[in-house]
Amino acid sequence: MAHPALNLEGAFLPRSDWSKAGLNNARFMKTNLAGSDFSGSVLNAADLRQAVLIGANFEGAVLNHARLTDADLTEARFLRSVLNNANMHGACLKGAILAGAVMNNADLSCATLEGADLRGAIINNADLSGADLRGADLTGALNLTRDQIESAITDETTVLPVYLK
Repeated sequence: MAHPALNLEGAFLPRSDWSKAGLNNARFMKTNLAGSDFSGSVLNAADLRQAVLIGANFEGAVLNHARLTDADLTEARFLRSVLNNANMHGACLKGAILAGAVMNNADLSCATLEGADLRGAIINNADLSGADLRGADLTGALNLTRDQIESAITDETTVLPVYLK
């Protein structure tokens, strides 16, 4: 018999430890998890829409098909995490560390990546091919290249870092 998914929608759980947890299909919508540790966790298809994840640690976590729409991921750490097909539409990733993250087919449309570190981020096989950056704010984003931007889906509302204008 399958176990029901964890449902903590709307809970207040800052600085909680979820490291190495199996959280597939977990519901954390509108949950305050600021400063929490999800390192090494598996959150496939987890619902983190509108969650407060300021300063959360997702190092080495797997978030395939996770829903992070409108989540506050300010200064969150995604070192070497896997976010394939993650929906991050409208998410705030100001100052987030995405170094070494794998983000194939991730939706970053309307996301704010101001000051985010994308060093070594692998988005669609080491470039941004097909990554949706329409309306994204990349002001001050670090370690982006012109080739990466040109391979992504952008529009007139995409804000590029000064060094790529």
